[in-house]
Amino acid sequence: MLLQEGYRDRFTILELFSQPANHQLPPKRLNNFLLEHLVKKYIERTFVQFYLCGPALFMKMAEFTLKTMGYDPSRIFKENFVIDTPPPPAFMIDAEPKKVTIYMKHNQYQLQVKYPESILQAALKHQVHLPYSCRGGRCSTCTVRLLAGKIKMSINDVLTEKDIEAGLALTCVGYAETDVVLQVE
Repeated sequence: MLLQEGYRDRFTILELFSQPANHQLPPKRLNNFLLEHLVKKYIERTFVQFYLCGPALFMKMAEFTLKTMGYDPSRIFKENFVIDTPPPPAFMIDAEPKKVTIYMKHNQYQLQVKYPESILQAALKHQVHLPYSCRGGRCSTCTVRLLAGKIKMSINDVLTEKDIEAGLALTCVGYAETDVVLQVE
């Protein structure tokens, strides 16, 4: 309870237990109905960001509920502790090698990428040490700015539509559809 004591004016801690130790308390499990009720009761809509962490289905439920309530998806953030097996590569018919140019830390790298190899896999194979962590499209560590060309991502649990429109892409699940130019920021 130190967090609550130090920041009483900033935080409200709610404890929901599906199996409470005190058997006189009713069991509660967070679901979309209860989440909507709690958000309406405790959250002011002026400026709010939501940080979700937990099992994948729980986070999908919470994200869906918040979006349905009208909250901007760019204000909903997720953290995955367990990453399932990486998704399969995006289906692409064109297996011709693509030229990938990468600008990173005042250096320029050029390499060939051929489907079904992701941009990250190709870069690491060519000793280009792009940043990465999960290798599953779920953490955003491998985000780059797409300066030219087209990339297809097999999964994306972190970039918003605005991010993608601004040219951001994930290299760990990104496959070059054309020759591409990337900037590592």
